[in-house]
Amino acid sequence: MKTAVVYNFDENYIEYAVTSIYSLCKKYTGSIIDLFCFVTPQMMDMENEIIGRIGFTNKINIKFIYYV
Repeated sequence: MKTAVVYNFDENYIEYAVTSIYSLCKKYTGSIIDLFCFVTPQMMDMENEIIGRIGFTNKINIKFIYYV
């Protein structure tokens, strides 16, 4: 079974989101998580930076998305 998680944050909450996602990955033992992050349009270029900071690419697929 696939597991999907949705996060919603902006520039003011990004450090907390990184910490939370890192903790989730560190403790999670199931299949790969698809994590969708609803962010502001200005944050779209931060996706690779955040993926690098979190790591655990074997446990999580992070995708930044926004709605206009």
